[in-house]
Amino acid sequence: METDSRPLFSLVFLTWNAGEAILRTLESVEQQSFTDYEVVVVDNDSQDDTVQLLRNAYSEDDSVRIVENERNRGFSRGINRGIRESDGQYICCYNHDTLFPDGYLRTLSERVTPDAVWTTARRNYRVSSERTCVRLLSRYRFTLPYRVDSLSGDAAVNYVPGDGVIVPREIYRTVLSGQVFDPAMPLRVEDVDLSLRLADAGVPMRAILDTHSIHPDNDDMYAPSIRNFVTLAKMIRARVVVHRKNTDSLLPVVVAAASIVLNPLVIYCTAYPRSADAFVDATSVS
Repeated sequence: METDSRPLFSLVFLTWNAGEAILRTLESVEQQSFTDYEVVVVDNDSQDDTVQLLRNAYSEDDSVRIVENERNRGFSRGINRGIRESDGQYICCYNHDTLFPDGYLRTLSERVTPDAVWTTARRNYRVSSERTCVRLLSRYRFTLPYRVDSLSGDAAVNYVPGDGVIVPREIYRTVLSGQVFDPAMPLRVEDVDLSLRLADAGVPMRAILDTHSIHPDNDDMYAPSIRNFVTLAKMIRARVVVHRKNTDSLLPVVVAAASIVLNPLVIYCTAYPRSADAFVDATSVS
């Protein structure tokens, strides 16, 4: 009986002026006990020493492939190129500063199946440095984090993040037609667009609650400031674009535009992140 010679996982990272952050990320990969994986790092024309650091550390390591873009091609085109260069049975996309606790890949290997698109819980320092969360897409089409520290198993979700999405190769080829992220989408909504496309195609999305990735970026994007308001305004524009693409109804577009008011109200006037009980009420956990 023939066995599949491809690695189980392709870990795809996109870098831009990442510096030593990508080295810390790859160290956390190397420390995993599970080894049936390959790493593809795509550099988006970094202007610092990122590429040289990678080449110094991994030029003789066959499990790490370094791909250089001749110019910054943005998130979607950059990471899509890395996906095209990969061979694994499951495509796993991550930010260049994502860290992985012990047992992360082992848990993935025991839980993922080829009939769904997967993610895991995340510890994002912008939300909390202590809580692990899973995000769901709200009725207003922005993402809300729910605490899942006390939960285990898998959960049906309606959103998979760009940093931590795990796509079976067959779904990538047949449902997504060889393109995980749409380059026509503005920054910050590529994963919302992916989630809406998967839902429209009837592809289940599931989150593994028994492990998590770590995103240590602690820039406080939720603090009330002019810079953060400008960022929010850009996000609102991006939401409008993604909903104009994915619906024939005007209502989601109007609600997305209104989220310039709704988003701060949700963050500052309600519990944030939401409780594990609220997560269980919002989805199914098995």
